[in-house]
Amino acid sequence: MSDVIVALDVETTGLSVARDDITQIGICVQSRAGEPLGEYESLVRADPRSPALDRVVIELTGIKPVDLVSAPTFKQVLSDITVFLDNVCPDQAPRLLLAHNGDGFDVPMIVQNIRRRLSIDDPMSILRTWKIEGCIDTLRVCRTELQSIRCQLPRNKRGLPSFKLVDIYKTTMGKPLSGAHTALCDARALCELVCGTDMGRAWPLSTYQNTLVKYCMLRSKKRRASASIRDIVQKQKKRRHNPTSHDEPGAVCGAADRHGAHVGDQGAPTTVPLA
Repeated sequence: MSDVIVALDVETTGLSVARDDITQIGICVQSRAGEPLGEYESLVRADPRSPALDRVVIELTGIKPVDLVSAPTFKQVLSDITVFLDNVCPDQAPRLLLAHNGDGFDVPMIVQNIRRRLSIDDPMSILRTWKIEGCIDTLRVCRTELQSIRCQLPRNKRGLPSFKLVDIYKTTMGKPLSGAHTALCDARALCELVCGTDMGRAWPLSTYQNTLVKYCMLRSKKRRASASIRDIVQKQKKRRHNPTSHDEPGAVCGAADRHGAHVGDQGAPTTVPLA
């Protein structure tokens, strides 16, 4: 049985995987041959502790704080997605999750939001209910498979070809992406590229496939390694700036440990590995 493509996109309060919250989820489901199977879209209720939506995000997505007040909770949205996928996906058909920059943003954002907002240590306990067999980052796919049209793509600020979804869509489809930066429109665009064109149907998606379980394990290992490096650096800085550190190693190390842990949490990069 052919694969079922589950194209997903999220909108958020910002770009920090560690701190920002999901505000909208959109899903478009099609068969690999391009047969539409169903669509899902929902806003996500704001958490009282969520970062405020700034003007740039509001202008980009059109989502305002007032829109999120009465929206379904994040937990309810995840449960609704499980029911939706079971209803629209054929039995026994492998489900492949597609997201543009999914490895760097969409999947980490979902996993981290599950951990932080629902206080669930094992995000896979939720994601397993979606019965996703593999996760594919279409940004990686496009960078490899679209070599023949690199010269036609718009240039980014560094003068390199832009592989943003809006630019790829306009270049390959010959028309602008209507409704860009709304979750469902972006998910539809992914399905249209991958399932609705001869070019996309020819892409060897299995070459880029990664399981969600493997993905989460890899990100967890990276975070533990990153946290260990940050602790070491903080201890070294503390010793250099405190000349008494050699006289009272125990006291200084204790302070460095506490300070390092604090900085590791608050000063993490926007693409914090998941754990």
